[in-house]
Amino acid sequence: MIEMKSKQQEVYTISTDDCSIEENIKCKLTVDKECKYEPYDHGNMKQPINYCGAVVHLVRCTIGSGILVLPSVFFSVGYLIGIVGTLIIALLYVGNVHALLFSEYELCKKLKVRNLTFTGLVEKSFENGPKRLRKLGPFFKGMLCFYYGVPSGVALYLIIIADNTKTILQYYFDVELGTVESISVVALLITSLCLIPKLKFLVPLSILTNVFSIINIGIILLYSLNFEAWKLNAEAIQDVNQIPKFFAVVLQSLIATGMILPLKNDMKKPKDFATSLGVLNVSFFLLTLLFGVFGLVGSLNYGAEVEPNILSNLPKGKTITISVYILYTLSLCVTYTLLFYVYFDTVWSNFLQQHLSQSKHENKCKYALRVAINVCAYLMAIAVPNFQLFTSIVGTVGIIIEIGLPSFLQLLVLWAIKVKSAVFRYSLFKNTIVILIAIIMFCMSTEQCVQDVIKLYNK
Repeated sequence: MIEMKSKQQEVYTISTDDCSIEENIKCKLTVDKECKYEPYDHGNMKQPINYCGAVVHLVRCTIGSGILVLPSVFFSVGYLIGIVGTLIIALLYVGNVHALLFSEYELCKKLKVRNLTFTGLVEKSFENGPKRLRKLGPFFKGMLCFYYGVPSGVALYLIIIADNTKTILQYYFDVELGTVESISVVALLITSLCLIPKLKFLVPLSILTNVFSIINIGIILLYSLNFEAWKLNAEAIQDVNQIPKFFAVVLQSLIATGMILPLKNDMKKPKDFATSLGVLNVSFFLLTLLFGVFGLVGSLNYGAEVEPNILSNLPKGKTITISVYILYTLSLCVTYTLLFYVYFDTVWSNFLQQHLSQSKHENKCKYALRVAINVCAYLMAIAVPNFQLFTSIVGTVGIIIEIGLPSFLQLLVLWAIKVKSAVFRYSLFKNTIVILIAIIMFCMSTEQCVQDVIKLYNK
């Protein structure tokens, strides 16, 4: 294995497992057009993930706290807009992920490297794009690092864990905590979990959380099978002004871009990831079906009484209800810790490692960073302690990163590989439309979020 690293982070690697040293040297030292490098021939040969394993990982990591808010936003726009909108958002997102994978593949061929990270893809796309746009590369790379470095995702989990904890304490101990108090208690306890240095220690707990999630979703759906209530709450179209918020929330529930490239690169046959019946399409077909059914059934059953967190609609005081709260809370605590490592790795790898990796205080700095990230998540949760509103805010920011940026990168890569045919014109038209949709939805959703935050603080 020949490894190539940038000064700041590992951007790509080259594998010689499937081709000779002489062929690789020839490819690197010449510009012979007939000497082609095929990135898909260089999958992970040490600890590869098979097709089924990749599907399970992608589905597991996508199902999080966002699914709990779907019934509420489904009801706000009506079941017809909810169903059609979820399908459109899923198709739009998956299409952009395909654009991202296409960009990575073509750049890898051009640079003759095995794979690229997301930040590496942004960096290399601008470096090989039009000269006038190359100065924007550091800005977009920094924006991406900021998006994956600011712990908005774990702050979202912190809010719902605190909300569930309040209910559990009130049921078992008759203790009533305020919102700020419950978030503070949970933040203090969960920070101790994030101090665990090795992620492998959480693997057994992660397996349990998958079982918990399946049980919880099944129980919630069973409680929502009230066909008499469905007839009363069946409104095809409700408030079209809520569509931008609906767009942001559903997108936030679906997005898993941060793990797309690493998961694909860890497969023994990376080519199986983006085919017609590949990992990406199959996984998001299952996720779209699950999210659509969950949002539709919940909204039809509870109607105007549906809560931002559907767990609050379960029958009060029943043992099975409290069991769901406990299982979901335990599941979210482990998911919080796993997601936390993404933010920790982003900040450490991109900003601190180059300065502190040789320091004798490296371990102390890592622990300090873990605490700092949790404090940041705590402050964000305190600032906007409303679960649905925070989901909408995070999803709004994600519109630009998850929808707009991949389309823009594809145009840069097509320019870099000198595609000037009808393919480029079609891609220019399609991606321009997608970018415009992203900008419009971002602006509209931002306006709604600002109004909702003002209402929250005026209460």
